[in-house]
Amino acid sequence: MKKVVYILCALALTALLLVGSCTGLFFYVKNQEEDVMAELLNEKSILQKHLGVIEYVNVDLTAQDNRAPNGELMIMSLRGTKNSGTLTYGEISEGNQTIPIMELKLADGTLIDMNGKLEIMGWGTEENASQPSEPKVGP
Repeated sequence: MKKVVYILCALALTALLLVGSCTGLFFYVKNQEEDVMAELLNEKSILQKHLGVIEYVNVDLTAQDNRAPNGELMIMSLRGTKNSGTLTYGEISEGNQTIPIMELKLADGTLIDMNGKLEIMGWGTEENASQPSEPKVGP
């Protein structure tokens, strides 16, 4: 009987260590991805205009938006040197249509539509982004 208790304790301890290790690894990788995301977002002049240099990014995996109850929108909390806010992007369905969403809500409640102004990892478009100019051909 004593052997069974020791075996069960060893199995429980092993399971606890395994779960703890996986959880720690998940949060380590998430933190690394958020650091890379901050670097990528700092390349976007439209975000620097409103937030300053982005120092902190938190990808909120549990956040919900009432427009997309099934989690079709990515929600990130951003903190910059000038301001902080929440960046929401993705697509929502309304009837037969899919509507792209790209918006920044600042800490003071100001909502800024970023559609056509910001692209993040394949989401959105930057229509006003500078394109390489074609060489001018003389007369």
